[in-house]
Amino acid sequence: MNDKLIYPFRLDSNARYREVVKFVMTYAIASITVPILFARNILVLSPNVSLLHIFDLKVYFSWFFCGLSILSGLVFHYVSAVWIRLAWGEPSKLFGFKIGNNCTERILDWTFWLSISFWGIGFVLIIRFFLLFVT
Repeated sequence: MNDKLIYPFRLDSNARYREVVKFVMTYAIASITVPILFARNILVLSPNVSLLHIFDLKVYFSWFFCGLSILSGLVFHYVSAVWIRLAWGEPSKLFGFKIGNNCTERILDWTFWLSISFWGIGFVLIIRFFLLFVT
């Protein structure tokens, strides 16, 4: 690596974005697991009732969107590592292809907002399921 950091503010900025994405990914994972754990207690179901019959499309779509959020977050973290090399002025590759600053920043922006948006949709769907559940 070069001894000279070309864009010093980028490392601090990148670390802050990574923390947000890490937070969103943690909550997306929780949004997948919590409905299973809470369904028995909140919905007061008997132990012999299968959750497969209780959960509706809102829950499955919620899991789908939370999964997309996690995937977007993983891509963000990978591209973020590539971006750090670019901040140090080093040539970098993304999935084996040479990539520049502009393309990397666009991917970071998109995956950042997709991760947040997908989790938000998933979270709203799971809340709607619990609020509208009728036994």
